[in-house]
Amino acid sequence: MDMAYHFRLVGFVIGDFCLFQAFILIGARISMLLMTLAPPIAAFTGWYFYHDAIETRGVLGMLITIIGIALVIFVRTPSSMPGKISSSKVQLALPWKGIIFALIAAMGQGVGWY
Repeated sequence: MDMAYHFRLVGFVIGDFCLFQAFILIGARISMLLMTLAPPIAAFTGWYFYHDAIETRGVLGMLITIIGIALVIFVRTPSSMPGKISSSKVQLALPWKGIIFALIAAMGQGVGWY
């Protein structure tokens, strides 16, 4: 067996373990939304390690995906200070631990694809 097979196996095992933990912490809907980061991670892995070319259209698609995910996981809450009109805070809408597990799962799947 070559070394790439072992990396794929480790990536999928760690990825699946973290995905199941993310299901418990933040739910299936948000976990699977964050798993849509696996293809961009695979593309950047190929670009970094194998010098694959990424077209401008591909980078634009990845940016749109990342912005869409950020819109879902971050919420804007009004400031608790009375009298301030335009101040608001951007906060994470979900537990950090669940998001980290989902991101590790996406990285495991993305590296495992390549």
